[in-house]
Amino acid sequence: MGEYIPVVDEKGKIREFVNLGADFVYYSDGASEKIFFWDLDKGVLINDLIKDSKIILPDADIIVIDKLLDKTKNIIAYTFSTLDDIVKIIAKNLREKLKGKKVLHSFSGGKDSIASLYLLLKLQSEISFKLDAVYVHVPYLESLDTHRFLDDVEKRLGIEIKRLEADRKIMLYSFKKYGMPFRGFRWCTYLKVKAIRKVKKEGRYDYEVKGDRSGESYKRFKTLLEYAKQRMFISGKQFKPIFFMTLLDVVRINRELDLVHPHYLKGCPRIACEFCPYKNLFEFSVTDKNVEDIGFIENMIKETYKRGYDIPFEDYINRHMWRFHPNLAKSFYSLSKILRDENLETISIQKVVNDFSSIWINPLPKLKVINFDKIFEELMNLSKIEKFGVFEL
Repeated sequence: MGEYIPVVDEKGKIREFVNLGADFVYYSDGASEKIFFWDLDKGVLINDLIKDSKIILPDADIIVIDKLLDKTKNIIAYTFSTLDDIVKIIAKNLREKLKGKKVLHSFSGGKDSIASLYLLLKLQSEISFKLDAVYVHVPYLESLDTHRFLDDVEKRLGIEIKRLEADRKIMLYSFKKYGMPFRGFRWCTYLKVKAIRKVKKEGRYDYEVKGDRSGESYKRFKTLLEYAKQRMFISGKQFKPIFFMTLLDVVRINRELDLVHPHYLKGCPRIACEFCPYKNLFEFSVTDKNVEDIGFIENMIKETYKRGYDIPFEDYINRHMWRFHPNLAKSFYSLSKILRDENLETISIQKVVNDFSSIWINPLPKLKVINFDKIFEELMNLSKIEKFGVFEL
């Protein structure tokens, strides 16, 4: 993930920031940091086990924490007072490129997807272009909750979202051949992208919109620097209208529209498949596993265990170890055994849920609004700073 999410209190004050990656949860208040490893129903503080961002296990195996947390650089501010201001600026920048074109929006249901779709709809009042939104469902793995949420989006925004799904036959073939998708090998994502590419090709769209933001991860930050450097929104056929926005920008848009995915309110930091390997362990405790055939998935999880997982079956099931390559699963199991024998500080699921959901429930912080012309400069300045973390402007 990589993004530092503000933990906001009832008065709209930022207390600290929370980040996560794999089964680690990272907290920072600016002066200190705490890293917890999730162990079933609680997070266990592991700061004392970490040296130079590494945990060395008894069998000499090494867990590299920073690689799993994917720390990035975040700007904490707002980039506009009203969205109409941004729409007029983008319209002036893109009028000639967008006029009369066909634009495809790859809609996911997440906060960035909502923000980018809404911005495009408002942009149509300034520029005449055709806009289609398409959502690709991932059979077996994805929660059915998102379909109900899409109904709300369509009613609120007055747009029809075309609903497709990844090829079921290939999905079943892939389950049989590869087992459950795991970190580093999400074969399911390829099938989702394949469905979008087919629509894009058949519809002969000029541009495909993606709700990418520079603050989501360090990899995305580096990728979008060229957009900031050239102050552009379109590169080739890729249209990224909100790449400059901050997390607080998109949260504010979602909240003002009253279009907040229910999983955010339950404490999930992002919208993903119910059985996404990039989910943290605690997330499996707060959602309903509302998929079309839970029996099929449970059977596939059991079948995947036979593919080289050298850990007790009960731990594999309870910790959803199918999310990891067998080697990393074994490392995490070894770490969990060490922590069971230690009397260490812990945090509860409820605390983490409350912290992640706070920006969706409590008043948003009153922070500086960056001049639009300055945000690109600030992103470039941020690229020169070696330190990862949060930068309030």
